[in-house]
Amino acid sequence: MKTLIRLLGVFVLVAIFLFPNSALVSGSEDWVVYMSVTTDPNVGSVPGGGSNFGFGARDGASDGYNSGEGDEIAPPDPMAGINAYFYYPANPPFQKNLITSVTGAAASITWPLVVKMVGETGGAEMTISWPDISSVPASYIVLELQDTGGTTLADMRSVDQYTFSAFQGQTYNYQIRAEVEEIPEYDLTIDSTDGGEVTTPGEGVFTYDEGTVVDLVATPGAGYRFDEWTGDVGTIADVNAASTNIIMNGDYSITANFVALYDLTISSTNGGLVTAPGEGTSTYDEGTVVNLVATPDSGYRFDEWTGDAGTIADVDAATTTIVMNGDYSITANFEEVPPSPVGRFIATAAYGTPMAKEIEILREFRDEYLLTSPVGQTLVDLYYRFSPPMAEFITEHPSLKPIVRAGLVPAVAMSTVAVNTTPAEKAAIIGLLVLVSVALAVWAKRRRDRGTEYA
Repeated sequence: MKTLIRLLGVFVLVAIFLFPNSALVSGSEDWVVYMSVTTDPNVGSVPGGGSNFGFGARDGASDGYNSGEGDEIAPPDPMAGINAYFYYPANPPFQKNLITSVTGAAASITWPLVVKMVGETGGAEMTISWPDISSVPASYIVLELQDTGGTTLADMRSVDQYTFSAFQGQTYNYQIRAEVEEIPEYDLTIDSTDGGEVTTPGEGVFTYDEGTVVDLVATPGAGYRFDEWTGDVGTIADVNAASTNIIMNGDYSITANFVALYDLTISSTNGGLVTAPGEGTSTYDEGTVVNLVATPDSGYRFDEWTGDAGTIADVDAATTTIVMNGDYSITANFEEVPPSPVGRFIATAAYGTPMAKEIEILREFRDEYLLTSPVGQTLVDLYYRFSPPMAEFITEHPSLKPIVRAGLVPAVAMSTVAVNTTPAEKAAIIGLLVLVSVALAVWAKRRRDRGTEYA
């Protein structure tokens, strides 16, 4: 709204807005604030009812008078009989509204303001007032009337006027300063490892206002997967997610990390299978250590791993590992265990038939425990090598069979425990055997000590 400047008395009051020193501000601007000047005491009246003046900003405006931009012209030359006017030292000299140009972002605008009393001698209390500043954008958190040294005379958002003593012929210099809120800016530096890229917002250095939430999207290439974000990740919502965001509260540098993926293809020959991790094709991160377990069928034993076996820890072990540094294809190889001819081995010769229950127990123990380890396989090979001549001797001397069967009782018993009991039962039996062994040792020691005393 426009407020009339009432110049009371025979003084001539001059309000001069010089060309404003302006820095550009952000956003669309089109506003003006009108001000009024009064004097006390009231010593007269102003012919013509006075006028108004103001300050403001408009996108694309030119500094200085321009009627096409809405600038207003004061009354004509004061010599025409009007004793109240606004003097502006440009041509034309009677500009009333000074609109500063606004075309972009900046922190502040400053309008120099000159107030002058001319006319008859004397003085008065002069009051400059601004009854309505609602048109000033809220982004200007500072709006002040200052002296030319920058000292604040009035916070224009808290009070609506400023009074000072004015005297004829004196010039009073002030300025109005509007400052927008300064929001800190921070740099976000983004890069990535081999195997992918950051597609949102991209890679490089980006500048954002403080508090900005920036979306992040990391896109892996073929044969890779996103792993994690590293660096200044304190404000990243989820460092393990390829699509996430970061809040800009400082200068940050972050990296999107990608991991290569490799396929492990596993197969086996007849006579067994790979039980861990299984057979077929599985995908692993680069550097993963994969456990391998090859399990032979009954009557077979594990032989070796073949194929891309360069990173297998032990190619001769049924239970081993492989390190995934590439795409690998491996095979677990099994071989058939030669059957035990009747009468050619000690146990068969002792029991007289390969179908004996004790021999079945010994055979199960061999397949489940001995043939699954290199040491066990060696023991079985030694047995097969040296057993036939001994078995032939037992066959030729039947009276030895009961003695040999008695000698095999511990082996059959141990095999029975290993094959036919649960882990808990095995532990209990082993504990009992340990206790019996300790008791026998104590008894033997006491017997020996007692014999020494009698001697």
